[in-house]
Amino acid sequence: MENKKIPYLCGGTLFFLLVQAKKPRVRAREREKGISDNLSDPAMMGGLIQAVTGDASYAYKDSLKKNTSQFRECRINGSVYIPFNDPITVNGYDEAVKKSYDDVLLRMRDFANQFLDHSKSTWLVCALIDVIDNDKDIKAEDLFCVQRDASFISKSALLGLNRFEVEPFLIGVIHYILKNRSDNISGQGTLEEWGTKASEHSERKLNPNFSLGSHRKVEVEWFIPAEVETPVEESNADRLQKDEADYDKTANIDDCSVEKEPKAANQTVFINSGSGIQIGVNYGTINLPPHRQKE
Repeated sequence: MENKKIPYLCGGTLFFLLVQAKKPRVRAREREKGISDNLSDPAMMGGLIQAVTGDASYAYKDSLKKNTSQFRECRINGSVYIPFNDPITVNGYDEAVKKSYDDVLLRMRDFANQFLDHSKSTWLVCALIDVIDNDKDIKAEDLFCVQRDASFISKSALLGLNRFEVEPFLIGVIHYILKNRSDNISGQGTLEEWGTKASEHSERKLNPNFSLGSHRKVEVEWFIPAEVETPVEESNADRLQKDEADYDKTANIDDCSVEKEPKAANQTVFINSGSGIQIGVNYGTINLPPHRQKE
């Protein structure tokens, strides 16, 4: 291949590094017995697509295995099953990162927790930073969304950071690739330098002399969602006091909104009907003339 771009950041080269940072798989003998760890490359690709699109149905496509192998080797730019070159998918992810970042972050957290080995996370981030640093086609002013606050910073600013969180960092790298690297095929030269294949159909293995990320010193952490404060249960006395205060507020509102007549004292009088029955009637205050005897 002429004019090879090495290193070249794209979906295939990113996926190759993700595979190197994957959790340990069960032994081949156990897999032959039908014991599945759900960590195969197609399963990981399905998880990555779900992290991007929010759609889990890609993980169950029959052709995902073949497409994963081709995309991982940078032989295709994408497909119906791996829609990383689909404008609708690209624009949808761009909008989600800018307007619904928390949702994207939670999906990436699920992907990382399911597939990535915590002990390899620092290596993964450092290796990707070196790729970004040495990819000459990524300009110093190109923007990356690699921080939890969803802000965009330039490549030069990114290279000056000394602390990263895995999930926000991956979101930023994937966002840059989707927006700027629809050409996945140009990553073949980088893969050939990074790893070797024992045969045409075997999986590419990382070369022992792979050194990207080995000399970079940064602090790498995993995203931890903010804890939700548990409300303290109110005591009966506090609740009663609150209810009384609310009642007083309501009473004041009622007094201000309705004009009321002043309350009169002694509003009830009793009338003797002559039959020995006294009837209570509310007439307000009644002034009776003084009793006069008959002459």
